[in-house]
Amino acid sequence: TKGGSRMNLKNIWSKLKYSHFIRLVRDGISKTGIMIAPIYLVEERLHEGISPEIKGDPHEYTIEYLTNEDMPVIAALPIRKINVEKLVTQLEQGQKCLGMKCNGELAAFIWIDREKCNLSGCGFKLNDNEAYLFDAYTMEKYRGRGLAPYLRYECYKRLAEEGRTFIFSAVDVFNRPALKVLNKLNARKLELWMRIFFFKKRHIVFHLKRYHFGDDTFSAVRA
Repeated sequence: TKGGSRMNLKNIWSKLKYSHFIRLVRDGISKTGIMIAPIYLVEERLHEGISPEIKGDPHEYTIEYLTNEDMPVIAALPIRKINVEKLVTQLEQGQKCLGMKCNGELAAFIWIDREKCNLSGCGFKLNDNEAYLFDAYTMEKYRGRGLAPYLRYECYKRLAEEGRTFIFSAVDVFNRPALKVLNKLNARKLELWMRIFFFKKRHIVFHLKRYHFGDDTFSAVRA
């Protein structure tokens, strides 16, 4: 249909606008059943002197933990292949989704796991002072307003109130917008991994590099 064609063209343009060329090539190769995914494991935390700001009126926005009622909105997002039932299950298993709404409309969200880094092939159990952030997303109509770093930093503050001051996440090496946000928040790369998936059934993982720092915030061996 004409409406479907316009939506597909819009999705393609969004990919071209926000994605690295190599990432687009990689996504094309994935249609053969092979997905190549180089990722950074990143450490995030509160830093003094950082105070992300929203472009526009901040009073239009609220930040809250999302519930089952919000999951259909997330499941309906284009390109993302995930159903409501899986999202609800994530909530039931103890994961949280921190959302940012503009006048009641969902504008951005980020998922939190307090039990484990759930990254396939590179996961590890979390300690009581740690958390793992994943699946951060900003609705296209709200991009360019600085919502992603603002929400992420609010997430840091809420987790710090729970005593969780060491925060991990993973980011695709070619995901330029995500890397830009993390750089603004003074996040630092811990490790570089290469994951290769075969027809969504099997995968192999290569550890390529570990970045060294003066403090010992990340153990080389995780459970």
